Amino acid sequence: MMRLHVFIVFLVLGATAFAWESKKANLAGLDGFVERMGAGIREQALGNTGVADREAQPGAFWNPALVASSRQGIVMSVGGEQRSMGRTGTQVGVQSGVGTRGGVGFALLGRGDTDFEVVNEEDEDLGQAYPYFYMAYIAVGWRLNRYDLLGVSFSRSGENLGVAQYYSELRDDGQSPTSYNLGWHHTWSSRFETGMVVRNLGFNSDLSARWTRNPSNGSESQALRPKTLEMGATYSTKVKGRPFGLRVEVLDYLLADTLFVFDPDWHYWTARFGAEWEPISGGWLRAGFDSKNLTCGLGYQFNLRWNKKPWPLQLDWVFVYETLAGQWNPVSVGVRTRIP
Repeated sequence: MMRLHVFIVFLVLGATAFAWESKKANLAGLDGFVERMGAGIREQALGNTGVADREAQPGAFWNPALVASSRQGIVMSVGGEQRSMGRTGTQVGVQSGVGTRGGVGFALLGRGDTDFEVVNEEDEDLGQAYPYFYMAYIAVGWRLNRYDLLGVSFSRSGENLGVAQYYSELRDDGQSPTSYNLGWHHTWSSRFETGMVVRNLGFNSDLSARWTRNPSNGSESQALRPKTLEMGATYSTKVKGRPFGLRVEVLDYLLADTLFVFDPDWHYWTARFGAEWEPISGGWLRAGFDSKNLTCGLGYQFNLRWNKKPWPLQLDWVFVYETLAGQWNPVSVGVRTRIP
């Protein structure tokens, strides 16, 4: 009962964070939109939740502690998105246990645009550009005991705008310095899990992930990826005798380039919610809510065999409705497997 009360507290915190969301400055002017769009087709169907879920993929992105939960074989995940307005997304992840307590993982997230028209000052068409943005993660995790996992991941972002061929003074490529993320996961019981991640920490006195960009020859601009505190909980039960799970996450983005500030005007709060039901063995129905975006999805696992060993192959699909933009995105699919 105590664990259910804790989950209810998370729900209240999530509702409170969502209520505050509309009152805070948005994140559009800060770096890290690739990260904020999330990863994993299954996790996107669950409202972009994964911090407190041992099954979340790629673990190197969601919570570096989770890579220590892979004790048998190599876990791999691949996902692709074709969103409206020519937007694309790709996700690749792999993780494996190391010894009896450790684990390592890698994740690569990409976002692109296939319909970006370049014009000059006279509004004349110059051609097409194909901008692409990515974030890469390398994670190491350690299992302290039966209940606690700890982890750290190192991440870098990059971009290629694809417009330098039309404007010689502009630069296409750019990379951020390495930042790091700290994660913790605790299993309270077979029904209740919690997790926490502190994202985008830098190697400086303010622990800020900041750097200087050079968008064009002879010019500079400052970039900042906001520190983020992400806390989540997962509660599992049964509905009509079949497994059912609820997930909630609360996020706090620090918008100031400083170690910490208590002023609420420099914080942006939001929440995510997800639900998953397995009405048939190996088949899932999912729904979620991510910062006003609605999601739903399906999943099915094929139980194959590899060298006479079980080889699960899971297919996932998600539908995303971006409420504020009024955009429907039905084409997002993913595959995940465990190689024994």
